[in-house]
Amino acid sequence: MRNLIEALKAQSGAGQLLVRLVMAEVLIVAGYSKFFVAGLDRVTTMFSGYGIIPIPQGVAPFIAGLELIGGILLALGLFTRYLGVLFTIEFVVAAYVKYAIVQPPAGGYLGSRLDTMLIVVAILLATNGAGRYSLDAKLGRSDA
Repeated sequence: MRNLIEALKAQSGAGQLLVRLVMAEVLIVAGYSKFFVAGLDRVTTMFSGYGIIPIPQGVAPFIAGLELIGGILLALGLFTRYLGVLFTIEFVVAAYVKYAIVQPPAGGYLGSRLDTMLIVVAILLATNGAGRYSLDAKLGRSDA
């Protein structure tokens, strides 16, 4: 068992890379969707309907951009800890909105479980950084 644990520890950089890439894919698709599929007008209207998001006409493009550009930066492993903090905040709000405001079947726990998982991944990235297979590490950034 000890040999298995040591072998897995040696692959922690690959695990961080995989987590980062999967989260990046989810975010890039979400951001792209907000910009080019649903459109910012529809996203703004949706945010307005929640009644708790201030200045939805500013928040909608910010969130879409954060997801699209932040997802690309995560895939590259740049500014990972900072993005982890921003995504933690975003998905805490998203989980709250889906859990407390959006009515089932899209709301409640079933509607917020992906956001809950993304909170945990964002916290992992904020606390552990991008890992050895990242541009942060290649550039010698102390926060990698």
